[in-house]
Amino acid sequence: MIKKIVYTFSIVIFILTGLELGVRLLINDGIWKRRMSSDLWQADEEIGWTNKSNFSNIFIPILGAVPIIWKTDSNGFQVTNETLDKNQYKILLIGDSTVAGSGVEEKDRLHWQILNYLKLGDPSANALIINAGVDGYSTDQEYALLERYVNLIKPTHILYIYCSNDIDPLNSSDLSGGLRKLRFLDKGDYLEKIPAGTVNLQSNAGGGVLSLIYQSAFIRLSAVLLKSSFSIEKAQQAKLFPIQDLSKIDISLYEKILINMRDLALRGNARFIMYSHPNPQEIYGSIINDNPFLLENALINIANRNGIDFVPMINLFRSNINEGPFQISEFDPHLNSNGYRIQAQELVRVIIAD
Repeated sequence: MIKKIVYTFSIVIFILTGLELGVRLLINDGIWKRRMSSDLWQADEEIGWTNKSNFSNIFIPILGAVPIIWKTDSNGFQVTNETLDKNQYKILLIGDSTVAGSGVEEKDRLHWQILNYLKLGDPSANALIINAGVDGYSTDQEYALLERYVNLIKPTHILYIYCSNDIDPLNSSDLSGGLRKLRFLDKGDYLEKIPAGTVNLQSNAGGGVLSLIYQSAFIRLSAVLLKSSFSIEKAQQAKLFPIQDLSKIDISLYEKILINMRDLALRGNARFIMYSHPNPQEIYGSIINDNPFLLENALINIANRNGIDFVPMINLFRSNINEGPFQISEFDPHLNSNGYRIQAQELVRVIIAD
């Protein structure tokens, strides 16, 4: 019996080793190499991680798709290549992977689409759009990043996006897979910052066997192949980024962080605008008690009582549903080029109306 188990295990290892070698030798590494968010990160002892600075990479998200370019400046940000004149737009985007947009072509990401629609609205507009989105960030990290760079960048507008997985990590420094990030403690009249400390980004894979899986070309290629063609019907069945149970969210801490972000903008004479990433469930169907607007309404209430401009998105997507799907795939709820186009048009409308 033991010999049979050892024999079977050896065969499995032999096959997996052959598949791994085959992928590495025969498949262009651009198809499989960049499959993890942490491939784009560098460790940061305060925040936990940031985008790699002065970094450039090309990868293919889906077999046969157009290669995607990812490049950052010295701060780890994606920027449009416009020069800036006085009294023109200088827009800073703050958020997580839903802002970063690494799943779509560079020209289709939010910062470029905002620039394009600004030009359509005002051909003479000279604008610089800075995308400071970082995969995996929660709202506390976004606040810390804004605090670090707002005086350096001096934006005219700050656009902050809320995503439904942003609040859960606020009360913890330790994330899944062994990652660490900063956290803030609510001290009543101020927030105490607890830095992340030393961060091992490879721990995102959990170490040991999981670390080997993280590095596997065969596993990463399999993830590529799983991304099939997408349709509105598949989007309607997607069950990703679930709406949170508001009773389990530390709304008080979240609101204080949001107020601090607003105050940073006000001190720099920037307009602070908040909006949310629409989940597939919010766009295509009912959520909790047949109310797809439950979370967005809660965010609107927070924004209203703190003098923050909030741009609703759910109804906008629902009213343009025939232009969808708006997500990358049924396995990936991040926006595709259509989704970013809808967002950019509405955000530019609000910015120009100022």
